[in-house]
Amino acid sequence: MGTWRRHLAAVAALLAAAQARSGEARLLVRAGGLRAIDAPLGAELPLPSGLRGVPAEELAVSVREARGSGAAVAGQALNIREGKADIRWVAPELAAGATREFLVSLSRRRSPAREGFSWTEKPREHLELLLGERPVARYMCARDGSTPERAEATYKPYLHVFDAGGKDFITKGPGGLYPHHRGVFIGWNKLGIGGKTYDMWHMKGVVQVHRRFAATSAGPVFASFTSLVDWLDPQGEPVLSEERTVTAYRATAGGTLALLDFESRLSAPRGDVVLDGDPEHAGFHFRAHDAVEKQATRYLFHKEGIDPRKDRDLPWAAMGFELEGRRYAVQIVDHPSNPRPTTWSAYRDYGRFGVFFRGEVKTGRPLVVRHRVWVAEGELPPREELDARASAFLSPPQVEVTVP
Repeated sequence: MGTWRRHLAAVAALLAAAQARSGEARLLVRAGGLRAIDAPLGAELPLPSGLRGVPAEELAVSVREARGSGAAVAGQALNIREGKADIRWVAPELAAGATREFLVSLSRRRSPAREGFSWTEKPREHLELLLGERPVARYMCARDGSTPERAEATYKPYLHVFDAGGKDFITKGPGGLYPHHRGVFIGWNKLGIGGKTYDMWHMKGVVQVHRRFAATSAGPVFASFTSLVDWLDPQGEPVLSEERTVTAYRATAGGTLALLDFESRLSAPRGDVVLDGDPEHAGFHFRAHDAVEKQATRYLFHKEGIDPRKDRDLPWAAMGFELEGRRYAVQIVDHPSNPRPTTWSAYRDYGRFGVFFRGEVKTGRPLVVRHRVWVAEGELPPREELDARASAFLSPPQVEVTVP
């Protein structure tokens, strides 16, 4: 029996060596207990000898089903360490409990990817994400105190989302109804430190200032940036320091305008900070454009009978709204690692909704808050589809690297 085991181990080693030379790997993907739609997946793969030393941005990645004749989808190498590449791609759909095999092929890219993500920056104003030539989102990061009007327009960074044409925002900027609501944003109206409380929602006498971009990356499937943001008190001293990372995925479903992960890593540089407020004026929120048709706004939750004013710890909430005769759908998913309990504000007809929690940021112990936002043109989809989208974030499929 021992001889056979040694023989099988030798065969496996030979197969692994062949895989390393060929630039192809086999992956086993196990879905969770719910169907998953647009599930970002990843694996660390050894690079074949002929590709070692090639920068990640020059690697072409192709992923296809091991069985069947379905078309391959694009993947992306995010970084390379010790002869291994971190490969990512988006699986269009995985059935609940399914186990599927994929083949990943690696080669050197002969020409730049034309249809992938890219960033364009207007320094000290904004960073814009494009997919091919279409603008997808714009991170507003200006800070200008030269006039009262400019100071109010630039007192917090936030993210805009574009319409399908890439010409107009479907999210709200400065001015209008509740001028402190801005696109996709985060804040608390009762942020306490040292016996003092600051309103980091309405931004009364305080500011959130983008300092610089710590990192940006873009490719065929993924794009991300990390913005360093200081939350300043009236004296200009930081109450919180934030590393705000936004990751965009190339979704496969028709109608999707943006599929985005938000991660805020909050640190307390001067002492413990209390995060407090109420669901209307604190937390992580999305605000639709000021010109929404209020009578057409509606909300959907993970099951019937939900009262967001009373029910706690909802996994997600979704909003359907109308803007200039077009329908849009937005879903926010709350990561299970975020503080509990949570309360959702998801009932306002003017198009602002989000999730609130109370918490504390201890000095030397950063608090990480994660959310996923899906935005699409079209009617609000049925609950079953939104569950599947949330599942890809709440219980992502597991990936195992095997040999061919």
